Amino acid sequence: MERPKRHTKKYSFRQPDVNELRNLTSYVLDPLGFKARYGKLLPLLTTQVDEGLMSTLAQFYDPLYHCFSFPDFQLLPTLEEYSHLIGIPILDQVPSSGLASIPTAREIADLLHIDEALIKANLTTKGGIQSLPSEFLVAQATIYGKAMRSS
Repeated sequence: MERPKRHTKKYSFRQPDVNELRNLTSYVLDPLGFKARYGKLLPLLTTQVDEGLMSTLAQFYDPLYHCFSFPDFQLLPTLEEYSHLIGIPILDQVPSSGLASIPTAREIADLLHIDEALIKANLTTKGGIQSLPSEFLVAQATIYGKAMRSS
C-alpha cells in the first residue's frame, strides 16, 4: 500500500529579540517566590530554539487538530505535560474560555498601576484586536522594576 505524498511547505521563523525580557529578569527580587507563583517561566527566556527542528515539526503540524500528524501516529502534549514542562500545577478550576469581556482601559490601568490616560494613549489596534505594544509594556516594567529596586 502506497502512502499518499505529503505536500510540504517552506516555513521561516522570526526570531524575537528576547534580550529586553531577559534584562527584566534582573528586577525579580525573589526568584524562588517568582518560581513558586509562576513556575518555570524565567528559564524559558534562556532556552535556545533549534530552527531545523522547528522547521521539521512545522511540516507535520496539523492546524485542524492542533497536533503533529505523522504517517503512523499523532503527537500532541497533554495538559499535564504542559503543566510539568512549565512547572505550573493544574488547579481545580475551569480554564478560560476566552469569552470574558474585554478589559477597559481603566481596568488595565488599575491592574498595572499606570495612569489611565497613558494606557489610552498607547492602546493600538492590530488585526481587529486592541493591545498594548511590547515596547510600551517593557518600558513600563523597567520603570516599575527600577522603582521597586530603589525602594
